[in-house]
Amino acid sequence: YILDGLLKVKHSKPMLSAAKTKDANVIKKFVSNNSFYGSYKLDGLTLVVKYQNGEFIQAITRGTGEIGEDVTEQAKMIINLPMKIPHNQYLELRGECVISWDNFYKINTDLNDKYTHPRNLAGGSLRNLDTNITRTRNLEFVVFECIADLNTNSKWNTLEYLKDIGFTVVNHSRGTIDKITESMQPELYKYPVDGLIFELDDIKYSKSLSATEHHE
Repeated sequence: YILDGLLKVKHSKPMLSAAKTKDANVIKKFVSNNSFYGSYKLDGLTLVVKYQNGEFIQAITRGTGEIGEDVTEQAKMIINLPMKIPHNQYLELRGECVISWDNFYKINTDLNDKYTHPRNLAGGSLRNLDTNITRTRNLEFVVFECIADLNTNSKWNTLEYLKDIGFTVVNHSRGTIDKITESMQPELYKYPVDGLIFELDDIKYSKSLSATEHHE
C-alpha cells in the first residue's frame, strides 16, 4: 500500500561515523595490542532495526545520526530480514540496507530512469512511500553492530550469535591488519563496498573510547 509520509524518529543512541585513514600504521596504532577484526564497510543505506519479544517492531534510517525516518512498513519488504526471531529480549541492530550487484543490474535494466549505483537504488527503494515498489527491489539487510546488551563483551561473538538466530551479518575476518587487508577483496563481494572497517572486539573498552571505537 501507499504511505502518507515518513515520520521522524530520534535514535536511542547517536550514530557516529568511523575515523577514516589510508595509513595502515594509524590502524596498527589504533588496535595496538587489543583483540580486533576487520569487516567490509558496505555501501548502502544505514538502517536500525528493533525487535521485542521475538517480533520485528521498527526500522529507522540513519538520517542525521540523531534523527532518522521511520521505514518500518518498507523494511517488511526486505527479503532476508526476519520478522520473528528466537530471542525474546529487546534487540536493536544496526546494519546496511543494500542491493547486490546482480540484482542492481537486473532491476536497472527495467527502469526508465537508471540509477548510477546500488546505494542510490537501495536508498530510493527503502524510502519509497509505495511499498509495492519496495517489494520488487530485492532489498537485503546486513548487520554490522548490535546496540542491545547480549551478555557478552565480544563484538565477534555477538555477530556469530546474530548469524545463528537468522540474520545476515557482514563478512568479518581475524588476523594481522596486513592479512585481513589482503584476504578481503571488496571488488569480488556480492554487495557494494567502499572500504574496510577495523573494530576492537572488546565492547566495554570500545565504549570507553566513544567515537573512535572503529577505523576504516
